[in-house]
Amino acid sequence: MKYTNDPLISIIIPVYNSERYLEKCVNSVLNQTYKNLEIILVDDGSTDLSPRMCDAFSVQDSRIKVIHQENQRQAAARNTGIEVASGEYIMFVDSDDYIADDMCEYLMDGALSYHADIAICGSMAVCLDGTINFSKKSDGVVEMTTYEALKSYVETGSGLCAQTPCDKLYKREAIGEIRFPVGKWYEDLATIYRFVANASKIVYLNEGKYYYVEHEMSTMKKAFSKHSFDTVEAYHNLDLFLRNKYPDLCYYVNCSKIGAIFYCVGEAYKQGLSKELNREINWAVNLVKDINTPLNLKQRLLSICLVINCETFGRLYKIFK
Repeated sequence: MKYTNDPLISIIIPVYNSERYLEKCVNSVLNQTYKNLEIILVDDGSTDLSPRMCDAFSVQDSRIKVIHQENQRQAAARNTGIEVASGEYIMFVDSDDYIADDMCEYLMDGALSYHADIAICGSMAVCLDGTINFSKKSDGVVEMTTYEALKSYVETGSGLCAQTPCDKLYKREAIGEIRFPVGKWYEDLATIYRFVANASKIVYLNEGKYYYVEHEMSTMKKAFSKHSFDTVEAYHNLDLFLRNKYPDLCYYVNCSKIGAIFYCVGEAYKQGLSKELNREINWAVNLVKDINTPLNLKQRLLSICLVINCETFGRLYKIFK
């Protein structure tokens, strides 16, 4: 669909040592059927050829802006892009992924047709062996209120509003002054629900337009470390956020939070890091004491064990993991 006055879309692409994937990513954006784009490449202190490639792209197309900054990780790079973006709408694309040629037009058509503040498309998983998988989540368009989108966000299995920024087109007001938490892992989980809460209407469009490229360094494949507790913090903050306005959604969040706590504390003991991570473990155990959501029998027993004796919990985790 063509529009008389196409709204400007700012597409923010954080770049860090992405020379292997960057050309395909940027070309997929340059080849969009929707032409009114501002493409912001934020080089986050790359040490490979990525900075030079970004500069070359900016010479190739005047719609591209390049920002070079010291390495501060992906959240800071996205925040930098938001600060300089001038579009009425904003999108995020990761530099190791790519998008369908009509993704921008598809999402903009959906946003304007359904008067939505956020438009969401399906995502395709590009596996390590090159195969592409797409799990269709709906037979058609799904219009959602803020509550319905947040419920989809916290429920497992629904996935219409996934915990990622990259399958969405945001009206600028939905992002507002919200920024990604710098220095944290799982920054998507910690942020996207706040964008959704700012939106009055969200629309899910059922075609897959975003291609998520799986590889060895993907965030979800990271080994356990101190930063794994960031997911517990993200779920805890989500719980606090929902308690006043949407308390019934806290059940789903607390189920995910307690699962994250079991994993983090269990892995800390399994890998012999319990002394090094003692502060994080004690903090997580105190969160378990504060959970008042109904738990199943297994969760209750593990919670009691964790609160009474962390070492015993750690031994049980090694057995049942």
